[in-house]
Amino acid sequence: CSSSASTAATSGGAPQQSTVTSASSIVTSTSSTTGVSSGGCPLRITQTQGSSWVQGGRTMISVNVVVQNTSSKSVSSFKVRFAQTPDQIWNVVANSDGSYSCPSYTNIAAGANMQLGYNAYATAPLIVTILSPDNCN
Repeated sequence: CSSSASTAATSGGAPQQSTVTSASSIVTSTSSTTGVSSGGCPLRITQTQGSSWVQGGRTMISVNVVVQNTSSKSVSSFKVRFAQTPDQIWNVVANSDGSYSCPSYTNIAAGANMQLGYNAYATAPLIVTILSPDNCN
């Protein structure tokens, strides 16, 4: 997980925009979904769908995920779970319970964010649930 002091722009409920870029079924689209955790260290997740393509007769999408720490404390650990397991995921660690968390060296300062990404067989970003922001400092 890499963190950044910049904040993510969110547009919850923004309309999806899709553009077919070639006859080979490659589609570029953008969509955002947000989720907010509860508890002492609120986190906001914004997903932006990048490209999509057909692979083996099924649509696969690439999604960038921004996890923003909206609290006044730093967060050094959290867990998220996806409604469906991504086929490829980066900048997080897979846990034995099916959830994902940041590597142990991660620290998301107050107001900062970190990014991760995934590819999945889907037509829109996967539903993601924030299980726990832990270790609020």
